[in-house]
Order: sequence, then structure tokens, then C-alpha cells
Amino acid sequence: MPVSSGHASLSDAEGPFRPDGVFLQTVLDAIPAPVFFKDATGRYLGCNTAFLEFLGYQADRILGKSVFDLSPQDLAARYHAQDQVLFDQPGEQVYEAQVQNVRGERRDVVFYKATFRDAQGRVAGLVGTILDITDRKRAEGRVRDSEQRLGALIEALPDAVFFKDGLGRWLVTNGRAQALFGLGDTAWYGLTDHQLAKLDPAHAETYQTCAENDEAVWRQGGAYQSSEVVEDPEGRRRIFDVTRIPLFGAAGERDGLVVVGRDVTDRRVVEERLRQAATVFDNTIEGISITDRNGIILSVNPAFSRITGYAESEVVGCHTRVLQSGRHSRDYYRAMWRTLARTGQWQGEIWNRRKTGEVYPQWLTIGTVRNEEGEVSNYVAVFSDISQIKDAQTQLERLAHYDPLTGLPNRALLDDRLEHAISRARRAGTSVAVLFLDLDGFKNVNDSLGHPAGDRLLQIVAERLCAVLRKEDSVSRFGGDEFAVVLEDVVLGEAVSEVAEHIIDEIARPLDLDGHGARVSASIGIALFPRDGNDATSLIKAADTAMYRSKALGRNTFSFHHEDMAQAAHRRLALEHGLRQALEQDGFELWFQPQIDLRNGRVAGAEALLRWRDPQRGLVSPAEFIPLAEETGLIVPIGIWVLEEACRAARGWLDAGLAPGRIAVNVAAPQIERGGFEHAVARALEVSGLPATALEVEITEGSLLRSADNARRAVAALRAQGVAVAIDDFGTGYSSLAYLKNLAIQTLKIDREFVRDLPNDAGNLAITRAVIAMCRSLGFAVVAEGVEEAGQAEFLVREGCDLAQGYLFARPMPGAEFAAWLAAYRPHVHAQAANG
Repeated sequence: MPVSSGHASLSDAEGPFRPDGVFLQTVLDAIPAPVFFKDATGRYLGCNTAFLEFLGYQADRILGKSVFDLSPQDLAARYHAQDQVLFDQPGEQVYEAQVQNVRGERRDVVFYKATFRDAQGRVAGLVGTILDITDRKRAEGRVRDSEQRLGALIEALPDAVFFKDGLGRWLVTNGRAQALFGLGDTAWYGLTDHQLAKLDPAHAETYQTCAENDEAVWRQGGAYQSSEVVEDPEGRRRIFDVTRIPLFGAAGERDGLVVVGRDVTDRRVVEERLRQAATVFDNTIEGISITDRNGIILSVNPAFSRITGYAESEVVGCHTRVLQSGRHSRDYYRAMWRTLARTGQWQGEIWNRRKTGEVYPQWLTIGTVRNEEGEVSNYVAVFSDISQIKDAQTQLERLAHYDPLTGLPNRALLDDRLEHAISRARRAGTSVAVLFLDLDGFKNVNDSLGHPAGDRLLQIVAERLCAVLRKEDSVSRFGGDEFAVVLEDVVLGEAVSEVAEHIIDEIARPLDLDGHGARVSASIGIALFPRDGNDATSLIKAADTAMYRSKALGRNTFSFHHEDMAQAAHRRLALEHGLRQALEQDGFELWFQPQIDLRNGRVAGAEALLRWRDPQRGLVSPAEFIPLAEETGLIVPIGIWVLEEACRAARGWLDAGLAPGRIAVNVAAPQIERGGFEHAVARALEVSGLPATALEVEITEGSLLRSADNARRAVAALRAQGVAVAIDDFGTGYSSLAYLKNLAIQTLKIDREFVRDLPNDAGNLAITRAVIAMCRSLGFAVVAEGVEEAGQAEFLVREGCDLAQGYLFARPMPGAEFAAWLAAYRPHVHAQAANG
């Protein structure tokens, strides 16, 4: 058999290889690694194709040549010296070196060489192979550089930083940490806290506390923050805010613990002084305002707002003239300022005006504040209301602080009541709860039935709230569909939970709005004094934040504000970072759940379902990351990946002789809203080679409503391409039948919420039966989701439902498992199950 002239042929060589040269050359060319042969003088006898390709030479450039003919002097000398060592000591040889190809590029490699002998047993030459380690060496260099930069960063931090392994042994510390524990001369590496305590009894208690807190973190399984007191080498007690972050291995084992301690001693001292000053400022019954040297208001206390009616945000930045009543002449104020300039103080009665417009008398004292240079920097005004016109004041308070629609206190009055409640609770040592309530579904009622119906709904809600609460509790309308409740003398959080549950149950009762039936629900956020805030503003803000958490949990529920919510934003950022990494590093997977034709049991298609396999957390629920992906816009590139991967997988199954049917891909609302989605589908089909008829795009009913025009255009374009379009989660939105009819869709998917409890739930039965009948009349195919029991399938078959998917037939599977399942699938088994 002739050998290609492109090879360095052994058939042309002399020596022991000639009889079987052609066969051996063929074998060598099948080896992917570069292989070469040399005789005892160092000249090349032969090589394989991989060797030629690696160096970029033709065969005739290699045979009979030495390394000095092919390589630069420095490399050739190294090769020759190594060969001589091997010939002097026959056997095997492994070493690292560099190789330069015909283009002048140098690559890092490992040579593996061995001698061979002739028929007389003499060393006849050597055979070698090459392993390219260039990329590995570069990666190792990058790792070293990264470790050096990380070490420099940790050392530069002002915080004390520690890293311990899963057994609690100290592996990494910075200079701040070593100085704190006086470890300069101590061999601490690899020691545990208990071992260090024995070496340093003076810090034994601190080490013990560290070990206990470390264990608490491991048990909790997440980041943990604590405040710890450490005695430094000078014997001073320092307060540290300590954050611990546990790291777990893939099997859940303890892998490592990051500990960061920040010295907050000085800050705590300042905070305590400020707190004491703020307590006096906030709780004095006299109104206080602080201005700059020009009379511009910088700060006011709650008493100021109670007396004047102005919230702090309304007067900060304004001149004190905003309070003037107009009763005093300019000469009066000029005399006041002259006295202040001369004596540094003014005191007397003055008439000012409230925000309500009421003119009232004050007893006012103004003091001058000077800076270190003795210049006037600020003025502090302390005043009390000496008005005796109580009856008129009561009426004005009513007009200013009550909502005209519901008769409930408004936000201003609630703030006042809440401040009083906080003051009483502070004196009595009790707690105050603030419940912030937002109505779910109010906008739909307002839009569909009109504003009069919406107003009536708010009045009914106000009545129900008042009926649920005690006389000593306060309820107010904040504005729109938002209400707030203040509960005093709270002892246990469980009692607040009961009130919240009663409110939710009461509001969820059906409403009669002048003959129209309606339902709304309530999402409630709860904040407690003093845990979540020391004033009305912070408490209301905390309750409002908790309310949005209730919204995120699905509405019609309540949530307490707590310190962990402060970490929620950080966790959200971490989740978003993880999503970006997953997108960049192939962290997503597609699983597939088959759709079964209920009439014959055959596989009609499969729905592609996105899964995220996080290196630390394993599989992450789509319910956790899909909403964030939509909010951040990451759903668009993720959706493109899903589309392309689903098309690629489907094409592969078709090529393998399998029949997966039509592959359904879900589309999120942002993908439709951006426009141009149909172009992405066209590209995915073109690249994968998948027929358009083998793809179905599922658009949720909510997406159609959010971007109706774009949705209509996208559906029409997809249908023009031959791609099928289905409406997912049908029945969960508010789309009209006329709108659906005008869309060129083929399939409606009944949401699993309506399939569950079939055929026993009369409501779900009626809805499902109506949807199937409607689809039959409009010519739509019907897919039922979440079919888990044979009874559900039997009912769907009787009603004329076309397709179904759910655990009764198969759970979602990774692509490889789905292919195996598809190959082994027998239609008659599921046809019998569906037809009883």
C-alpha cells in the first residue's frame, strides 16, 4: 500500500521499521498527539501527521534532518543535550521545554521520549511524543497574578480578615488581623481557635467566642453578622462588627469560612452621643428648628412639625419667613436681629402662622451658635405653642388631618398619632406595630367599573378595617389604595399576625359595588417599634418595604420587616451576578417535558424548560431567578440562548431518528416588548437547520396584554415563517376572546391551576370545560398543563382536549434523558391511561 507523500514515511526509512513501515505509519497518523522518531545520531527517521501539523513543516523538511536543521540554536542545543543523556542512559525521559513552529511561534510543551533497540539489542534511536501545555502555563500564570493581587488587596484592607478551612484551621490573615491578636511572632498557620487559645491564654475567651460563632454560622448555613468585643494587645476593649460567610462544597461539606471584622468602637461612641442628642431633640415637647447664619432652615424636630403643621421635608431649605404671620412689622424683626447680634440671644412672644394658615402665638427663644473662629454659624430656635383657641384648632385639625372620602385620618394625622404612640411606648417599655396595607386588584376594579365604584370600594374597606380594630388602634388612608394601621401596647408579634390575618380575611370577602360583584385582597407589611425604627418615618418606610415583600410572595399575605431584609438587596445583587456568570459560563440547562396526544398516546411535542445549575446551590428554581431576569433585562439574552439551544437539541434528535414532535419554547414579556423577536427565531432556525414547523413559541397571556401591538406583530411574523404559536397560562389574565381570535395563534394552554383537583372541583371543572369548548369553536388546539392523575386525563379526553403534559406522563428531564425516554416510549401505554 503506498503512503501519502504528505507523511514523513517509515516505509522510506532504514532499519527495523522497514518491513511493517506502511502499517505502522497508518497507525501513527491515527494518533492525535505529535509523535516522532530519531536514529542514534539524532536525525529524524519519521513522524506522524500531528507532528507535521504542530510544527507546520512538510514531510521532506523533516526526514534525515537534525534538530539543528529545524530549530533555533538555543532550543536545538537543549534538545540535543537531552537526547544525549537519554542515549547514555537508555530508557524513558520526560522534561518541559519550548518548541518553535515554522511561523516563529514558541509553545510550551512536555517531551515524553524513550529509546528503542535493533535486533541485536543495541540502542537504535528514540521515539517521542509532545504534549502542548502552553494554555495551561498561561492559566497558571494568570492564577498566580490573581493570587498576588488578591493578597495585596486583603493586606490593604483596614478590616481584620481571616480565612479558615472547613475544620476551623487558620489559613489566611492580613496584618490588621495579626496585630489585633498579637500574632506577629506566633506560628498560627493551620491552627484552630482552640489551639491558639492554649498558646495565648490572655485571648482564650475571645478565641472561644470566635469558635462558637463560627459553629453557629455552619449550622445556619448562610452569612452571619455579629458584634464582638476583642481585647487588643494593649488591653483595650474594642468593638467589632463581624461578618462570617460559610463556603460549602458540592456535596454540602464544610469547605471554608471567610471572617471579616471591622473596628466600630469609635463610631459606636459617636453614635451613642448622637443618639442621646437626637433623643432629646426628637422627644422634647418644644418645637426646635436649626438654621444657618442667614436664617435658612436646616433641621426641625417632630414637635416643630406638630406645632407648625410643616413636615421637615417641607421647610428644610426654606427661610424662616415661611412661618411669619404678617402681624409684625419689619422694624419688629430688625430689632430682634439687632438683639441677637449684640447678646447672642432673643426671647419673647411672637405670632407665627401654621401650615394650615392659622395664626397662633408662640413663646420663642433664639440662641446663637458660633464656630471655632467665633463667627456665627447657626441659630437654634426653641418655641412652645401658647394658643388658647382650642375649639377652632380642633376643627382645623379635622380638616387638615382626615381623608374626606373615607373619614379616616390621613398620613399627616397618622404621623402625629404614631409619634405619640412611640413616645408612650418608649416611656412604658412596650412596642408599637405599623401595618402598611395595599389593595391587590383595586386598579382592575377602578378601570373596569369606574371611579365611583372604586371610591365605594375604598369606603367599604375603611369600614371593614375599623370593624376589625380596637378603639385604641389607629387606621388611616395614606392615599390611593394604601392604608396604614397603628397598633399600640403590642407585646408579641403573634398578636400582630392575628390582626393582619383578620384584616386579610375581612378584605377578601366579596364586595357589592352598586350591584356589581368584585373582590380584592390585601398585601400587608409590618414594622415594629423599636426593632425596625425609632420614629414614624422610619417605621412607615420599614412597613412599606415589608409590604412589597408580600407582593413578591404572591399577594394576599403579610410580611414582617426584619434585619435580614437589609441583606435582601445584597442577595439580589449576588443572584443577578450569578445569572450573568451562568450566561457567560454555560450554567444553564434545558429540560424537556413531553406533551402527549390524549387520543392515541403519541408524543406530540415537548416543552423546553429552563434550569440554572449554580456551582454553590445546585439547581435553582426558575421561580426564584426568572422574575429577576425579567426585571434586569437578562431574560432577553437568556431567552435567545433557550431558543437556540432548543432548536439545536431538536435538530439533533431528528438526525438521530427520533420523533420529538414540536418543541415549545417559552417567551417572556420583555422579549416581546423589545420588538424584533421574530428575527431571533428566524436566525435560530437557520443556524440549527430545524424546520419551522418543528418549533412552537409559547407566549403568556400577560405578555399579550403588556405589549399588545408588538405581540400582534410578532405572532403574525412567526406564523408567516411557519412557526406555531401558543398562548401559555390561559385564564390567568384578562384578554378578550375577540383579541385572541384576531391573533393567528394555534394553541391555548390551560393553566395548571384549573387542571388541579379535576374533576372534583366544580369551579375548575366548569372553567376547563368552557375553555375547551371555546377552543373547539375557534379552531384552537388545547393543551392541559399539570396533569398528574388518570382521572384528570380521562375527564380531559371526554371533553375533547387534544394534548396534555404533566407528571402522569413524564416529569421534566435533561436533554439526554429525554432522548432515552423518547426512544423507549410506547404510545399505547399512555393512551390506555388517558382513556381509562
